[in-house]
Amino acid sequence: MLRCPVPLHGSFASATAPRRSLTTRTSVTIGIRREDPRRIWERRAPLSPRAVKALVEGGINVEFEHCDRRVFRDDEYIAAGAKLKPDLNGSHIIIGIKETPLKEVIQSGILAPPGSPQIRMGYGMVPRTHLMFSHTHKGQSYNTPLLARYVGASGDSHSPLYPRLIDYELLTDASGKRTVGFGWFAGGAWIFELRWRLT
Repeated sequence: MLRCPVPLHGSFASATAPRRSLTTRTSVTIGIRREDPRRIWERRAPLSPRAVKALVEGGINVEFEHCDRRVFRDDEYIAAGAKLKPDLNGSHIIIGIKETPLKEVIQSGILAPPGSPQIRMGYGMVPRTHLMFSHTHKGQSYNTPLLARYVGASGDSHSPLYPRLIDYELLTDASGKRTVGFGWFAGGAWIFELRWRLT
């Protein structure tokens, strides 16, 4: 379900939107989330430095959190044009691989980028978008608290600023075939982690 952003002229937006000029041209910011530290074998990254460079050259801001185990080093992302940040509070779109730890899900809305369609339509705040393999769409009970962060944010079922969740497993092409999935290496990593947990 799509949720409407909050209009600039509304009382909520005027009370919460940071005061800054809306004439400054700023693009969307994508944030690369660090993976859950408890997943000690998870080294995958949602974007390579090469992909980051292409995004930055296309006018997209990219920031990332440090992650000790990520297959790409911080300096590779920095060389590609990304900015190292202690958190992703300035990101419109937050991407990771596996489920975000509950305490790290950013539920608040964010100021729409100046010059964006949302600003031209009169909206100030927009919901954040989170992308991950959430393991929630089949009703997995162990991840119900995670799903609740997206369907019951702040306890207000009418809030237009609920964060949006995009689960990679549900992305399909026109024929219904999944476009993102676990490859051979992901399966191998899972077997390795399972074996480690059992020893």
